[in-house]
Amino acid sequence: MKTHLLKNLAFVLGLALALSAPVVAQDDLEDSSGPGITTAETYEYVPSETLPPVEGTSNYKWEGTVVFPINLWVGWAPIIMANGGLEPSEESVFFQKYGFKVKLVIVDDPIKARDGFAAGEYHILWGTLDMMALFAPQLAQDSRTSLRIFQQVDWSNGGDGVVARGDINSINDLRPDADGNLKSVALAESSPSHYFLLNLLYYAGISPDEVNMMFTGDAFQAAKAFVSDDQVDACVSWAPDIYTISDPEQSGIADAKLIASTAQAKRIIADVWAARADFARDHRDILKGLVQGIFDGMSLCKEDWESAAALFDASFGLPEGVANEMALDAHLTNFTENFDFFCDRNNPSNFESTWDNINNIYHLAGYIAEPVPFDQVVDNTILMDLREAYTADAAHNTDEYANAPPAPKLNRNIEEDGQEIVSRAVYLHFAANKFNVDYDYDPANEQVVKEIALMADQFGDAVIVITGHADRSKYDEAMAVGEAYFKSHAARVKRLSENRARGVLSALYEKYPKFKDQEGKFFTNGSGWDEPLDTDAKSRRVEIQILTMEE
Repeated sequence: MKTHLLKNLAFVLGLALALSAPVVAQDDLEDSSGPGITTAETYEYVPSETLPPVEGTSNYKWEGTVVFPINLWVGWAPIIMANGGLEPSEESVFFQKYGFKVKLVIVDDPIKARDGFAAGEYHILWGTLDMMALFAPQLAQDSRTSLRIFQQVDWSNGGDGVVARGDINSINDLRPDADGNLKSVALAESSPSHYFLLNLLYYAGISPDEVNMMFTGDAFQAAKAFVSDDQVDACVSWAPDIYTISDPEQSGIADAKLIASTAQAKRIIADVWAARADFARDHRDILKGLVQGIFDGMSLCKEDWESAAALFDASFGLPEGVANEMALDAHLTNFTENFDFFCDRNNPSNFESTWDNINNIYHLAGYIAEPVPFDQVVDNTILMDLREAYTADAAHNTDEYANAPPAPKLNRNIEEDGQEIVSRAVYLHFAANKFNVDYDYDPANEQVVKEIALMADQFGDAVIVITGHADRSKYDEAMAVGEAYFKSHAARVKRLSENRARGVLSALYEKYPKFKDQEGKFFTNGSGWDEPLDTDAKSRRVEIQILTMEE
């Protein structure tokens, strides 16, 4: 199983080939045997399977040096920079400031990293938060290896995406057609690609069994399958493949397009690290220094990215410049962003909400039987202890990943000009003739508002359109009175539906004040009784559209 932490291997391979290419004669300008537009040369569909069991557990080994596995992902640039490379060093930030050494070990296979963690070879485990959720139930069977997650290192910022062909223009178009035929999507199972797709399907109200998921060995093979097999309607892959195969000039697929990526869905895939529970119990002071040292590394990366990039490339044996290409796919999360993620209950995409969302989605898809509660894996006490110190640090006290979608021009039609990523009907239950979100009328409304907030925050740079609806219970009666009354009644019903959309926005603002500062992110309108559902109660609803605005 591969993860998005290998997604830029395509660039590495391509650049390596370019550097080693011999000079050719002018009448031999193109080599048809060279690399194609996808990273993988071949692809293979594999049967669905659950994660293999943990190999075994034991006490951790401790010789005074923290053993921290990492893989090929630019999110680890800060710890490499702080450590001065992979090997333990008395010149490192960790030793000079916090009194311990760190050994970084390259372990690209997450299963091997997990098993080494369980066996006590590694004190730390790397991974995306969705992978941690998959690993947590097995690791929790031994109290020594239970996860303790202390820090987020980055958000995926454009490296993961869904490419589709034909008349599939949004995630909602992945529904079965009128004859019940399923759309086929190639992807790697139990990977960030898998979670990314499941998350999008959930928001679109599409069950996983309504899509034919064709599993490949990794995300690069998924891109190759999409290009090679025209029966594959879509694929979930990584940069740079998602950009090359969605470009008709490069792929030769005239109707290929990128329909969703973490450039818009910017708070879905989080990279974190965890310590063993027994190590966390025994060495809290070291873990505190580890957290601080990584933040120090983030500052060093900002101050001298050229040196950080060169050290990253050298640590992984990569050609010069690879780190610069990979840097575009990750947003390093500073102290304030970490504090908001782990400690702010009013943050709609905080750790608790994100963890619960991951577990809910994987549980519904049949991959997690009994999720581990968030408060059994997260430890935010170190961040709480450091708050005062970092408040005075200008480099760490600003949310640099704040949403700031540009307000569309006033003469633009947002629904015509915006490219839809996903939309869904949200069943906030309104009493007849009411438009405020009433938690007493239906206590489930509180959870729905929370879900809308998470969706809005995950799609940070997208525009959120909230459309209110009304029922048709008085439609026939109004028609019978006469045309003038009917038009007047229809106008009042439309205002009611508009007010329902505004009511939802008010509920979001009240519960999550951060949204008040995001001018241009939310738009509200109402459709009146034009789009009823099969019952009046269902018709009294709102629908959410997530759009990316393009000039």
